[in-house]
Amino acid sequence: MESPVFDVWPAPRVVLPRGPHGLPRDVVERSQRSRLELALVDVVAHKGYVATTVADIIAGAGVSRTTFYQQFKDKEDCFLHAYRRGADAQFRKVVEAVESATDPLEQLRRNLRAYLGALVDYPACARAFLLEAAGRSVPRRCRRRGRHGRAPHPPGQARRAGRA
Repeated sequence: MESPVFDVWPAPRVVLPRGPHGLPRDVVERSQRSRLELALVDVVAHKGYVATTVADIIAGAGVSRTTFYQQFKDKEDCFLHAYRRGADAQFRKVVEAVESATDPLEQLRRNLRAYLGALVDYPACARAFLLEAAGRSVPRRCRRRGRHGRAPHPPGQARRAGRA
């Protein structure tokens, strides 16, 4: 089970001590992966997907090129993982926001507040995942439904909410 620190998106930037530190390997790898994903989001939001290089990502994350390729196949793979992680986190926020409401109109209000609030709170994610992923600059397989995360709600949930 992942540490709660790494279950948040975007995860807080955790800087691990350099050199021998005795931390478990899985903690180090999760930190590196999280830093790489966050760096990708920051760079893509700033430069755009096409202009972003692996060198930009590793510089932002403070890891080596070897570490990058131990975690991801390429820039596209890193983007897909970051996108999925962001989509899952966004999905959880929306579900949590609407769970306690029974009125369909209130569910819709809470859904929109949670969704739009996250876009305001994390503008780099909004730019990288909404503008860049929706544009032609991101490879087609990153834009296909089902390849980048969850649908906006579980199957049937919207229909059930409308009947409540």
